[in-house]
Amino acid sequence: MFKQNKDSYTYAPVFITSFRLLLPRLSAEREKFNFMHSNPNLIEKMSDKLRYYRYKKSLLQMQVADYIGIDRTTYLSYEAGMDCYPLDKLTLIAELFEIEITDLLDDYHQFLFNGQGQQVLTLRKSNKLTQREFGAILDVNYKTVSRYEKEQHRMSRNCWQRYMAYAIRMG
Repeated sequence: MFKQNKDSYTYAPVFITSFRLLLPRLSAEREKFNFMHSNPNLIEKMSDKLRYYRYKKSLLQMQVADYIGIDRTTYLSYEAGMDCYPLDKLTLIAELFEIEITDLLDDYHQFLFNGQGQQVLTLRKSNKLTQREFGAILDVNYKTVSRYEKEQHRMSRNCWQRYMAYAIRMG
């Protein structure tokens, strides 16, 4: 803003204050979700963990998406649930939420994060199985088992469930 003086202009500072308005509907949704999930360690789904920590930081989906460099609709699919999340994006999300990346991971993604190859190889060898025999147990080709062990191919969630059932059965 300015005022006109006789021969010159005098400038007065203008302060613009902005703040995020949390709509009542979003606030109620957040309250309901946080009531249902009061302890993040008891949340099983990664999509719910993402939502929990986003709500805890009072962030909008758009803000998280902007921070990690993706479109909001892509981040929306993260919170809707995906089969596999990109590790580089999860690392940025954990950084934004100021938590360890492992706090975001469900059991399946923890398995991938900890190196599926060594785990598959260890279980197979401890049970004295060939790749062909282990492939039959997992219902995959023996070449796929080899790719799992070399970290050349990510194990699907369905195959991981069969892997875990076998691991539990074998103790």
